[in-house]
Amino acid sequence: MYLSHKTNTERGQGIPATEAMSDDGEPLAYESNGENNQITDSVKTSTSNAIHCCNVCGKCFEQRSYLQKHVKIHTGELINQCSVCRMVLSDKSSLKRHVRIHTGEKPYTCEICGMSFSRNGTLKSHTRTHTKETPYFCKTCGKRFSVNSSLNRHMKTHSDSLPYCCEVCGICFAQSRYLKRHTKIHTGETVYNCEICGKSFSQKCNLETHMRIHNDETPFLCVICGKSFSLNSTLKRHLITHSNETPYHCEICNKSFSQKRYLRRHSRTHTGETPYRCELCNKGFSQKSNLETHMRIHDDETPYQCFICGRSFSLNSTLKRHLFTHSEETPYHCEFCDKKFSQNRYLKKHLKTHSNSKDYINNKE
Repeated sequence: MYLSHKTNTERGQGIPATEAMSDDGEPLAYESNGENNQITDSVKTSTSNAIHCCNVCGKCFEQRSYLQKHVKIHTGELINQCSVCRMVLSDKSSLKRHVRIHTGEKPYTCEICGMSFSRNGTLKSHTRTHTKETPYFCKTCGKRFSVNSSLNRHMKTHSDSLPYCCEVCGICFAQSRYLKRHTKIHTGETVYNCEICGKSFSQKCNLETHMRIHNDETPFLCVICGKSFSLNSTLKRHLITHSNETPYHCEICNKSFSQKRYLRRHSRTHTGETPYRCELCNKGFSQKSNLETHMRIHDDETPYQCFICGRSFSLNSTLKRHLFTHSEETPYHCEFCDKKFSQNRYLKKHLKTHSNSKDYINNKE
């Protein structure tokens, strides 16, 4: 059933009857009272709550007071209209908050960090970043959030809906911000620059993570050996070294590794790839660390010193070989005459003396 309730508008001239029509196409009823007109509103009632609907545009409200405020848009009573952008707000307090967008006014200041906000509600949400309060939690996975809007965005990750799709590669996302972030991969946009080294990033969070390198921040600690890392992903990779897991397998020799980078490095032994080249002599290396070690030859760096004779070397392996000369150790054995040597190079030199023997020739074959 429909009941007719009259909304008394105390200001404005009303709207012409020809511009306001009912749902069945008939003009709305007006009651004239001097210069002011009154618009009737339809109240749809049910066994639960009444819904108050505007007979001009059909918009409905749960409370009649909201409808009365809404009607002022049609009657011309724009008392809560922004003088800058002409936007109409529902009440004076909403208009006051809205105007701060144009004025830049931020009257609410955080007592902890001094950051200012235009709304008290935003300040309250911000304060939780200091207090670590997370009153909003996901009923599906239990993850907690300090802001309700973050929870609402998170809930989309549990649905099958992926409405935001990339026009370039077709990958779809649950949230528009993920699509926006992904698009930068195709555009090459890097809007966040490191002020120290000049490196650029497409995402702010990646820049913040990168800054830990310059600040020597290593917040992620290994509970087994105590080693700390600047990235959580690095810690996760490191933890595999404490286990027997070797999930990365070489397709050629089936050798397995705990980390993907070790497999990539190993693969170069099969391909012969040497991506790291010396700029001085053009010698190539399969590993960056080997190139760095090689550069000591050009820089005359000899950081490894023999504690017996004081002689220094550019490579630790060279020092280890040298130390055999001060001991009686002879770990390198000739398989043809059982002669022993302190260094491998001496063994290789000795093997040439067997070059004409049948055993040596057969072994070579």
